[in-house]
Amino acid sequence: MYTKLKINRKNLLPRILAVLTVLSMLFMLLACNSNSNQNSDNNSNIDNQSLDDDVSEGQEETTEIQSALPEGLNFNGEEIRILNCSYFPETSVFVNAEEEIGEIVNDAVYRRNLKVQNDLNVDLRFIDISLYAGDNFNQLVRNSVMAGSDDYDILIGVQYHTVQLAVDRMYANLINIPYIDLEQPWWPTNYIKEMTIGNDALYFLTGDISLNFVRNMS
Repeated sequence: MYTKLKINRKNLLPRILAVLTVLSMLFMLLACNSNSNQNSDNNSNIDNQSLDDDVSEGQEETTEIQSALPEGLNFNGEEIRILNCSYFPETSVFVNAEEEIGEIVNDAVYRRNLKVQNDLNVDLRFIDISLYAGDNFNQLVRNSVMAGSDDYDILIGVQYHTVQLAVDRMYANLINIPYIDLEQPWWPTNYIKEMTIGNDALYFLTGDISLNFVRNMS
């Protein structure tokens, strides 16, 4: 689950959300590319005539979904501080992979984050913590907001834990902000609907950007 602290640096919220949007899109595209490569290997022995027959029967042509971010968007090296709270310490890699190690998920996450940094000219700085290791996500966030110390820009946490702070108005409202188009397929419609309070308050986002959203589905 992803949310945003209520106290922000001036004019930084649109920048953070542009990063969030691109991260989400890149994860979806990386997953699609991985599936395409696997399908290509599996189907390498299919008869050419069969492929011609499929085409002649009129398959729908797919179109890659494009980002709504303005071309040439540049944040001039802005540092984006992300509090990345996983339940188990080892799953922090689902958000923050520090290097390529030859493992498909780790390396996809690493390349996703690197591409965001290069394309938008931002510096993603992750602060990894774990509930299982005894770190207190809620206390860290509460202390930061109440002190006005502005330690984090994006919060990633375990859902049942992070939602408690919304009641105390610790998060920024994500409704009607630049660069986040909730109609795009990488934002799950039903989840967004259930998490929206009334018609004008939304404090959490999830979807393709979160590996745990699929991994822990039940």
